[in-house]
Amino acid sequence: MANARADFNALVKEKNRQKLVSQKTELRQVAQSVVPMHAVTNSAEWNFFLSLIQTKIEELAGILSALQESQVLDPSFDHAGLASYKAQMMRVAEQKRTLEMILELPSNIMKDGEKARFALHSIEEA
Repeated sequence: MANARADFNALVKEKNRQKLVSQKTELRQVAQSVVPMHAVTNSAEWNFFLSLIQTKIEELAGILSALQESQVLDPSFDHAGLASYKAQMMRVAEQKRTLEMILELPSNIMKDGEKARFALHSIEEA
């Protein structure tokens, strides 16, 4: 019985060690991605790309407003028309949200990199 318990404890300890090694590897990769991302986002090309995305976001916001106004001005949609209207609203809103997420991506990568560095430092000190 004592032997089985010792074997079990050794197995758990080894699994935990393997998990920690895996976490360290993943955290290092995330932490290292911050430097290249910082270099990429400070370029004229990146700024131009962001301006294109921002313009498209503003265009989609205008389309959403126009769709909402059309619903208010003419609330007499039939069932098929209402379904079509809702589908179009959802499509445009999701396109807008996707582009907003693209704008947030570099910032999120940098934040996650900082969190990864902190977590890696905490694990290595333990």
